[in-house]
Amino acid sequence: MRFELRPVAPFRLDLTAWTLRRDPANTIDRWDGREYRRVVLLDDRPAELALRQTGPMERPHLAVEIKGARPGAKLQSLAAALLDRLLGLSLDLAEFHQWVNRQPRLCILGRQFHGLHPPRFPTVWEAAVNAISCQQLSLHVGLTFLSRLAHRFGPAVGEFHAMPAPQHLAASATAAKLRAIGYNRNKADALLRLAGQIAAGEVDLEGLAALDDEAAVAAVRHLRGLGTWSAQYILLRGLGRTHILPAGDSGFQRNLGRWLGGPGQTDPAAVSRAMHRWRAYGGILYFYMLLTHLRGQGLLENP
Repeated sequence: MRFELRPVAPFRLDLTAWTLRRDPANTIDRWDGREYRRVVLLDDRPAELALRQTGPMERPHLAVEIKGARPGAKLQSLAAALLDRLLGLSLDLAEFHQWVNRQPRLCILGRQFHGLHPPRFPTVWEAAVNAISCQQLSLHVGLTFLSRLAHRFGPAVGEFHAMPAPQHLAASATAAKLRAIGYNRNKADALLRLAGQIAAGEVDLEGLAALDDEAAVAAVRHLRGLGTWSAQYILLRGLGRTHILPAGDSGFQRNLGRWLGGPGQTDPAAVSRAMHRWRAYGGILYFYMLLTHLRGQGLLENP
C-alpha cells in the first residue's frame, strides 16, 4: 500500500530520522541514507512503514509504503496519524526559526540542521521504556537493550520487530528473561511493573497529555524506576513538549559543553547560562546537541 504525505516545510527526513535512530545499534528505527523504516502496530497488528523524501526540504513530499498489513482507508489513516506524531510532520516551526536566527552562535546550528522536526515516539509507553532502558547507561548500550527487547518480545514483519505493547510484555516477559537480554534487576522490575500497571488499567500514560508540566513530572516520578530526568525525557519524547529539556542528561551536558568551549572543555557555568537563555526551546536544543554528536561521529550523510 502506497500513499504520499506533505510535511510542513522546511523538513528533512534524514535529520529527523537520525534523532529517532540515535545510534547504529538501534534496529527499531532504521535509516540507510535514503529510506526510513520502522515496524509499528496499526490496529494492534504489526506493519512496516517505509518512507522516502521525494521533494526538497522547502517543498517536502514523503512517499510512504506499508508492508505486512491488509490495505484499506482505515490503515492509511492510522499510518498517517502515527507518522505525523512520530516525525512531527505537522509542526510549524516558523517562530522557532525566527528566534534561532537571532541567537549568536546558535544560529549556526539552526542553519546546519534546518529542516529538523522534533520527533516523538509512537506512544508514551515507548518513551518510558526508552527512559528506563537508557538511564545511567551509554546511548549505545541502552539502544542495544531496546533492540533486544523488541526482537525478543515484539511482533515482527520479516526480520524486524516493533516495540512490544505493555499488555504483551506483561503477559510474556519475566524478570529472568529480561536479565537474559542484558537488563539488570532494577530495570527489569521497573519495566514489568509498569507494563503490568498499564495492562491492568492502573496507569494511563497517554493521560499525561492532559496535565501541565509540573503535574505530569510528579505523576511520572511516582512510577517505579522513573525519576526527574526520566519524567522530562518522557514529556519531550513522549508528549512532544519541545520546551522541556532533560536537564540531567549527562550526554547532553557534555555535548553542549564541548560545543561551547571545545573538546574536553566542559564549563558548567557556560552550560547553565546557555540552558537558561534558550529555555523556551530546550527540547529542540537537546536534539541539536544530539545531531552535533552524530555529525562528530561521521553518521550524518549531509550535515
